Amino acid sequence: MKLKLFFIFLLAIFASAAFAAASYNVTLYYFWGDGCPHCAAAEPFISGLGQKYPFLTIEKFEVWHFPENALLFVNFSNAHGVDKKGTPGMFLGGQTIIGWDSDMAGARLETLINFCHENFCPDSWEITTGTAASHGSLAVRAEELVLSLPLIGAANLNGSPLALISLSIGFLDALNPCTTWVVVYILALFVLVREQKSLALLAAAFLLTYGLIYYLVLAGWLNPLSLIGYLPISRWILGLGALGAGIYGLLSLRNGTSPTGIANPVVIQSLLLLLIVFAFSVTILEYICSSGLPDLFGRVLASQTRSPLEAQLYRFLYLLAAMSGYLLVFAISISGVSALKHTGEKNIRLAHLLSGALLLFLALMLLVFPSTLQFA
Repeated sequence: MKLKLFFIFLLAIFASAAFAAASYNVTLYYFWGDGCPHCAAAEPFISGLGQKYPFLTIEKFEVWHFPENALLFVNFSNAHGVDKKGTPGMFLGGQTIIGWDSDMAGARLETLINFCHENFCPDSWEITTGTAASHGSLAVRAEELVLSLPLIGAANLNGSPLALISLSIGFLDALNPCTTWVVVYILALFVLVREQKSLALLAAAFLLTYGLIYYLVLAGWLNPLSLIGYLPISRWILGLGALGAGIYGLLSLRNGTSPTGIANPVVIQSLLLLLIVFAFSVTILEYICSSGLPDLFGRVLASQTRSPLEAQLYRFLYLLAAMSGYLLVFAISISGVSALKHTGEKNIRLAHLLSGALLLFLALMLLVFPSTLQFA
C-alpha cells in the first residue's frame, strides 16, 4: 500500500514537472494606422518583440488605408468586448491593449506574452471566429489607472473619485498630438473673418459638432472606424477651403490699404459648413489617435457607475475636459482677433499675409501630403 502511494506520489511529481515545462507558441495581432504617431512610437518596440521572443508570431494589419483590415479590427474588438476602438490595437491570448505607452502598455504586453508562453491562452483569432477552445481566467488584468499627467508625472488614480478620473483622462485626451495643426488652421481662418459675431457663430458650429459626435462615440452609439471612409472626402473639402481662404488672404493685400475681414453672408455660411466638416474630421482623427483613452474611460464607467444617468453625467464631464483645449483656443482667438483692428494697418496687413501663407501651406499638406498631418 505504501509502495503504491509512493509511486502515485512520484507520478504526480513527474506530471507536475512535465506540465511546468510545457510551453506554447504565441500570436500577437497588431492593428495600426499609417500616420498614427502612437503607432510610430510603438513600432520599434513591437518589431523588437519578434527578435526577443522566438516563440512569438506577430500579425500586422494596417487599418487606415485598408478597409478590409479596418473591418477585421472591428470584428476583433467586438469579439473581445472592446466598445471603443483606437490605434494601435493589440490582441493576444484573449486580452486587449488599445493605445500605446512604452512604460505601461509595453510592460503589460511582455507580461502577457510570457504568461501565454508558459500557460495555455486562447488564440485571439479563434476567439474572433468563434473557434477558440474553452479556457480559464488569465492572470493579467485590465490596465491600471496609472496615467502620465503633464507637470505631475505618473499618477495612480485607482480608488480616486470618478469625477477626478473623468477629468484627468479627459484632459489627457485633449493633448492629442495628431491634430495640433487644427489650431493653426482655426487661428489663420479667424484672422481673415475678424467680425466677432461671425467668429462666435463659427466657433459654436465647430464645438457643437465636435461635442455631439464625440459624445455619441463615448456613449457607444457611434463606431468611429465606420466613418473612416468619409475622411478622404472631408480632407479635400478642408484642403480646398484652406486654398480659397489662403488666396483671399493674400489677394486682400493687393490694394495697398488695410484689408477688411470677411463679411459676405454667403461666404460666412460656406465657412460655417466648412467648420462643421472640420469638426467631424477632427473628432474622428482624434478618436482613432487617442492612445486608447476613451476605451479606458469606458471600462472605468462600466465598472464603477451604478446607473445610466450617472454614466451620462460622467461622460459629459469627460467631454468637457477633452474639449477644454478648443474652448481655450476659441476664447483666445475670438478676443485676440477682434482686437486686431485696433492695432494699426501695418499689423493687420502682416496678420493677413501670415494667415494667407499658412492656409496655403495647410492646403498643400491636406491635398498633396496628408500623411504629414496624420490625415491620410
